[in-house]
Amino acid sequence: MIADLPVLVTGDDFQLPVDLTTNDLAFVVDVNAEVKARVVSLDHRTAWSAAVAQIAGTAGADWPNGRVAVFFTAAETAAIVKYGLAQIEIQVNQFGGKSTWFAGIRVVKGQID
Repeated sequence: MIADLPVLVTGDDFQLPVDLTTNDLAFVVDVNAEVKARVVSLDHRTAWSAAVAQIAGTAGADWPNGRVAVFFTAAETAAIVKYGLAQIEIQVNQFGGKSTWFAGIRVVKGQID
């Protein structure tokens, strides 16, 4: 349901904990893995933001148990100029392999500087 989706307000910091799973089990993310996230269109055809490196030590993250706390700074979200339903693409690159997950969000334009 649209009302249940997390809202990214452009110009604000945005954090979203996402539990990564494979076959209903937590996907273990090594603390040395390269993890990136970006906002993409709902149909996955267009990147709405730059890919941003994620950090294992971000509050709310628990990489060994599959939880990535996706974080974008206010400056990074201010660069987003498209609005509506979107996805956060999360890519984990570890041990020579890449895996990708998506989480639904709504992007709205911030009106207060």
